Amino acid sequence: MQVDIERLVADFGGPSHLADELNRLFPDEPVSRAAIYKWRERGSLPLTQLSRLAQLAAGQGRRFDFNDYLVGEPAQGAGRTIDMGDRLYIFDTTLRDGEQSPGASMSKEEKIRIARQLERLGVDIIEAGFAAASPGDFDAIHAIAETIKDSTVCSLARANERDVRAAGEAIKPAARGRIHTFIATSPIHMEKKLRMSP
Repeated sequence: MQVDIERLVADFGGPSHLADELNRLFPDEPVSRAAIYKWRERGSLPLTQLSRLAQLAAGQGRRFDFNDYLVGEPAQGAGRTIDMGDRLYIFDTTLRDGEQSPGASMSKEEKIRIARQLERLGVDIIEAGFAAASPGDFDAIHAIAETIKDSTVCSLARANERDVRAAGEAIKPAARGRIHTFIATSPIHMEKKLRMSP
C-alpha cells in the first residue's frame, strides 16, 4: 500500500504553502520546500511530520486522517490481510511516563491543561497516570476523566486487584475509559519480586 503524498501536499496548498505553514507553526524545526518535494518523490514522509500535519490541520479547523491518503493494494503481513479499516491509534504517555523525567512533575491543573491540548491534537488514548501510585495521581486522573470527552482516558495498573480497582475508580467519570495493565516478566523479577513462576 502506498501513500498519495502528491494529494496530501496538494490538500495543504502545495509544497511552498505547506513549507511556509509548517515553518510558521514550528519555527524551531524548519522544513524546506526541497524536503517536501523529496516526500513526494519517495512517496513517504517522516513520522514526526504526521503529527505536525495533524496539528496544522487542527489549527485550520479541519479534519486530518492519514488513512485517507493510502492507495493501492492492501499489504500482506503476518498471515493476514491489512485492509483500509486498519488504523493507527496514538497512545500518549506524557502525563504518566513523561512525568518521571527529573524536574518534570506536574500539578493537577497542569495535567488537565496538557490533557486538553492532547485531546485537541486528536490523541486517541491519553494515559493520565498511575492511580495506585498516590492520592495526587488518583485525583489528577479522576479530574482528567471528568474533563476529557473525545479521547479515551487511561490509567496504568499493575496486574493486581488493588491497582486495577484504583484505576477503575479513577477513570469512572470518563466518556471512554481504559485500564492499561502490566506485569514483570523477566526471570529475576518473576522469581524475586513476584514470587511466581512463568
